[in-house]
Amino acid sequence: YLLLFFFKIALFLVFIVPFFVYISILVSILYGAHMAFLQKKIRRYWAFSSINNFGFFFLSIFFNKSFLGFQIGFYYILIYLVTTFFFFNLLLSTKDILTGHPLIYLSDFTFIEGRFLKFSFLVIALSLSGLPPFFGFFTKFFIFTGIVFINYIFLVLFFIFYSLYTSVYYLRLFKQFFFISFTSSNKRFFKENSRLDILNFIFLGLLCSGCFIHNFIFDFCGYYILCLTSF
Repeated sequence: YLLLFFFKIALFLVFIVPFFVYISILVSILYGAHMAFLQKKIRRYWAFSSINNFGFFFLSIFFNKSFLGFQIGFYYILIYLVTTFFFFNLLLSTKDILTGHPLIYLSDFTFIEGRFLKFSFLVIALSLSGLPPFFGFFTKFFIFTGIVFINYIFLVLFFIFYSLYTSVYYLRLFKQFFFISFTSSNKRFFKENSRLDILNFIFLGLLCSGCFIHNFIFDFCGYYILCLTSF
């Protein structure tokens, strides 16, 4: 019922208040990308990143007012919610060995200990930045392809540029992991709760398998939307 209510709201915004949605999309993508780039705290960083991603979600259903547009939008939001759950699952299970404090600042990623934990955060960053073969690439690829089909070429180029801009602040995590060293005077090691390892492996495998199962997930989203609209 919650998903049905959500799609009714989306239908109202798309077909009744198009100007409001257009302004919201533009502000969300531009403001979210710019503000996320300026953040130093992880949660604020993710909050403004979410604003940017929801802008792309509404972009998919607004500029392609068809079943395909809603299918792409549902696919995008599904992958983003899975990625968000995976990210916060790792974030909340990563603690300071000495104090027990969680990760707070982006610079804290420098002091993470453990290859699996570093690799997991790196996969999330690469997926959200839209690099293949991760799911994040296919979400934005479907959005831009759907807009190209309705001949908004200039608009696609504009949003591709901002998509590359957002990739920069996601890839900052890569720099924190591999290109910034720390001295013995400020070591803060973090560890992951082992009880969540199985769940983390499942989400990690899902994000890494985008090139193999993205068509299956995309078709599932279309089928699910058909089921919702049949009510």
